[in-house]
Amino acid sequence: MVGFGKQLFIGAVAGVASLALAPTWTLAASLLEFDANSITIQATDAAGNASAFGGLTHTGKLKFNKDGNSDLGLVVNGVNQSGVFTATFLDLVGEVSFVNGLSTGGTMFVKVRNADTSVDTYSFNIAAGDPLSKPVGAISFGLTGYQFDASTTAGFFNDANYGGVDVSPWFAGQVPSGLSGSFFQLKYTPDGQGFSDTSNVDILSTTAVPLPSAAAAGLGLIGALALVRRQPRKLAFAF
Repeated sequence: MVGFGKQLFIGAVAGVASLALAPTWTLAASLLEFDANSITIQATDAAGNASAFGGLTHTGKLKFNKDGNSDLGLVVNGVNQSGVFTATFLDLVGEVSFVNGLSTGGTMFVKVRNADTSVDTYSFNIAAGDPLSKPVGAISFGLTGYQFDASTTAGFFNDANYGGVDVSPWFAGQVPSGLSGSFFQLKYTPDGQGFSDTSNVDILSTTAVPLPSAAAAGLGLIGALALVRRQPRKLAFAF
């Protein structure tokens, strides 16, 4: 699923492209993607008890965790960081609350452990107001399951290096209110108890970095793309 979440980047560029340009420097958006695969999701009822999933009208929570089969990859501006990402995927914990299938918000953190046993963390909030969705057709649903697509806010790193990957632009850009981005969950096909251990999530974080104006000739196209509102990636296939 590495790279699949970058469609969400168009909306994030809009805020950056609207910033005032300095005489010899402009601001460009830099994109970091976390690609977490084979994670677990458990549905709960409104009281917080594990329960069957209520589909597109679910009221309760979806709780996210990792297990022994989960893996994590990082991508920076479209480049896979597998060559420098040397940490162990330590933990992913999060939850999103829903009322009749509409999100009321949530939180999540993703932790990795380095070879020296230090721990790097990225935490963020998941925005309210977005609905659960599912693709059209039984075959499509079997491939992708239920989906959830939302913006993120208040993203914070505890370190400028995340498992060997240089995240210093994001670490610097998170002051004072945190980073914005997007969250996309798919492949949630729960059993009768609301549990799945084969789900995937994409977590995207954006920051603005200075770019010499001589190298910014192509930003006009990016600015035009930014005018297109981010659309949820609901997969609808005809089968």
